[in-house]
Amino acid sequence: MNDASVHTAVWSDARQADARARRDTGVLTLFFGVLLPAFVLLFEAMTHVCAAISFDPIPTVWHVALVALVPVANAVVLAALWSGNLAHTRSLGWLNGAAIGVALVYAINCSVLAPVMLVGMIVCGLGIVPLAPALSLVVAVVLRRRLRRRAVADSVPGVTRVWAPLLAAVAVLLALSAPTVVTKVATGMAASDPGNERALQLLRDYGDDDELLALCFGANRPLAPEVMLTALFGLSDLRPPPGLRKIPTAEARKLYYRVTGTPYSAVRPPKAHFVAGDRIRSQSDNNDWDFDQGRDAVAARVGGLSLKRSEYSGTVDAEAGVAYMEWVLVFRNESEVQREARARIALPPGGVVSRLTLWVNGEEREAAYSCVRKVTAAYKSVVQRRRDPVLARHAGRGRVLVQCFPVPPGGEMKTRIGVTAPLTLESHDIGMLRLPYFVERNFSIPDEAAHSLVLASKGRIATMLPRSGVRSRTAGNGSFVLEGMLTGTGATEPFTCRVLRRKKCAQMWTGEHHEGEGKIVRQRIVVPTLPAHASVVIVIDGSRRMAPHRERISQIVRQIPDGAECSVLVAGDSVRRLNEFGRIGRQARRRLAEAVEGTAFEGGCDNVPALARARELISSRPEGAVFWLHATQPVKLSDPASLVADWNRDASNVKLYSVQFDSGPSVAAKEMEKSVWFERIPGFGDPEDQVRRLVAVLRGGPQAPAFERECVDVPAAGRAGLETSSHVARLWAYERVLALVAAEDGHAREAALRLASAYRLVTPVSGAVVLETREQYSAAGLDPADSESVPHTGAVPEPETWALLAVGMAVMALANMKTLRRVPRRARASRGAA
Repeated sequence: MNDASVHTAVWSDARQADARARRDTGVLTLFFGVLLPAFVLLFEAMTHVCAAISFDPIPTVWHVALVALVPVANAVVLAALWSGNLAHTRSLGWLNGAAIGVALVYAINCSVLAPVMLVGMIVCGLGIVPLAPALSLVVAVVLRRRLRRRAVADSVPGVTRVWAPLLAAVAVLLALSAPTVVTKVATGMAASDPGNERALQLLRDYGDDDELLALCFGANRPLAPEVMLTALFGLSDLRPPPGLRKIPTAEARKLYYRVTGTPYSAVRPPKAHFVAGDRIRSQSDNNDWDFDQGRDAVAARVGGLSLKRSEYSGTVDAEAGVAYMEWVLVFRNESEVQREARARIALPPGGVVSRLTLWVNGEEREAAYSCVRKVTAAYKSVVQRRRDPVLARHAGRGRVLVQCFPVPPGGEMKTRIGVTAPLTLESHDIGMLRLPYFVERNFSIPDEAAHSLVLASKGRIATMLPRSGVRSRTAGNGSFVLEGMLTGTGATEPFTCRVLRRKKCAQMWTGEHHEGEGKIVRQRIVVPTLPAHASVVIVIDGSRRMAPHRERISQIVRQIPDGAECSVLVAGDSVRRLNEFGRIGRQARRRLAEAVEGTAFEGGCDNVPALARARELISSRPEGAVFWLHATQPVKLSDPASLVADWNRDASNVKLYSVQFDSGPSVAAKEMEKSVWFERIPGFGDPEDQVRRLVAVLRGGPQAPAFERECVDVPAAGRAGLETSSHVARLWAYERVLALVAAEDGHAREAALRLASAYRLVTPVSGAVVLETREQYSAAGLDPADSESVPHTGAVPEPETWALLAVGMAVMALANMKTLRRVPRRARASRGAA
């Protein structure tokens, strides 16, 4: 064989070896650069493993598109190299550069997890999944080098520099991740400095509310980069950057309210996934465990639990100024685990829970009434055994906490709450009655849920505000019925009706009570008079929920009396004074009103510092008052204990009038309402009516008529006036219990408990619990009420019933008339026969 033949054979073998090497390398490139990242993307989208233990790599559809760009770009470039079609080299270079940028960002994000990846790959092989970004980056860089060499060899237009497409891809990713990055950094800043206004403003303007909401639910991502870096800083005794500090769940909930102005519990949890026990679950999973079950907190919504329907029914005695209502609640559980329904309910002003019923196997079971400690212990012991209890207890002035357990999986639970309430007099002729409604709840209320309403009254009755689906009709015998369906927010917002008082009785009494012989409970109508306030401080809540009431607040400011000393404070991220404390005239009122209208209401604000500042301004002024105009504040941002203590020590008797413009809990108001200097101006669902009431108190003078109740001896008082039902005695007993509790004396508290138990009322010292069996009552030392001793609403005939009665009476009258006509004929016939 000559030299030429040898050279040809060697060259042929080299070409075959090179082709074989390229083919083998191409297979590896296809696997690590195309198939593996595509599989990882699909795997993460279906299981959210990375989102559970580290960070969410694909939180939006745009992130999915950018991540998908990596395997697509590698596949396109690899196909071009295999086919030799390099007509679009410049476009291929841009596509490859963008893929390098995306892979680079994700490889850096996953670099903190490198030790865990290696261990996982050695132990079970799963560590290669989070290594996919780094492997894809290596493949993309190799493909770019091959593309450039092939372009030079084939004399086609060169591949552009990598920096332009790489920086463009990184910029797009940073833009998409900016809200998350800002949220992490600003959250860390706020955690280290709760008063940092810059951090709050960053979160409001640029933060990601869903990211912050996930922290409120304790998202457990133990391998997240910020968590691991924080641990590394801790081991090295260095202070971690603000964005890497772990914020506690309680602080995250406060921060969420301060940023958004909405309590975390009122928002549906985001669809973020996190580790819980031995499985990965979603925060919107219907089968999540309720960690607040059996506790005092209402907390957040639980999956699968809803209010299927509710029914309001009751009777109103307008002349006696009392009403008794029953609210039947039916809960539905669509999850696979037992649920506890919890709700804080706002009662009518002056109202008290006087009945509690639970349906067990279709039968009604009445509650037992005793001290709060005893009924709570009985409830919790039965909950631990997963039986059927329901508990009602005092939760602040005009509030009651109701807990029902268990709502069975795929089943329902039915309970009834009876409320005795006085009418709030608008005048001597008209009384107002507000229905109970939910202030907080851990269950959802679907839009299709129905809330039926049937209220019977001897006086004409109508809604306070026009309401579709509710109408008033004549029921016969001179009585009236208000009936219909409350849809939408019917059970979560105030609904008020007006009742006409026909006889306008000024005094009523009842002998149905537990105070012994020779006594009656008397009720009279009085007209209270308030002094004109010479000094006034108005504290305005600067939260976002107050924005719709800006004009009403301005209207209140314009009604400040001439010559009164006044200052207006706005409780924002910091306390802001709209004017110096001093006498005010027409021009000053106008400027103050304009300043109020120009106030920016945002987020959720701590009102306690502003109230403390108001107390300092007004404490040395005689006949002073503080008017607090606020929205709901569901979390304790600062402790009002010191404010309460300072106010109690103040000898000037300065009043604090609270006006809440929306429905919801207020932690600060709940802490202060136990004091004698605190007074809540009630709302009836009409903000204009609430403004009129506030202005009347602000300007002083005669107020709206009110009922006054007392227990007196029969000989001294006589029995003058209208005799009425035992509900008047229940209202007197409730007021007496509150007075005894306020005395803060051990003997007075025991007397209050005896009085509340005798009248079977839910008060600050007593609660009500329904258990399943007589044995459970005996074990808890409780005695349930019998159905004969509890109040009832009485039957309200339906329209069809009245129609049938009318037809029956007409038929009877017609028959009687025919009989009377036959009598003379028979008499004449008998005389003729004689």
